[in-house]
Amino acid sequence: MALPWDLGAQGLRATPDFILKDLSQKKVKLTDFKGKVVILNFFTTWCPPCRAEIPELIRLYRLNKEKGLMVLGVSLDMDVLPKT
Repeated sequence: MALPWDLGAQGLRATPDFILKDLSQKKVKLTDFKGKVVILNFFTTWCPPCRAEIPELIRLYRLNKEKGLMVLGVSLDMDVLPKT
């Protein structure tokens, strides 16, 4: 689970912000979800374990969204990137 901070060897550090486009091509920043618990899931569609975990992530989100949980899925499939 990705949290808005990382307890590394050097202590508490902020997670670097990043910007990606959603399915509607709208820019989304990690900081848009400040104050929420964020599960950041990187996956590929050709990976059977990646596909198998998606229903569980959906279930987890539905059970906890009212408590501030966000699940962000980031596809690493290079062959399906939208043309810009």
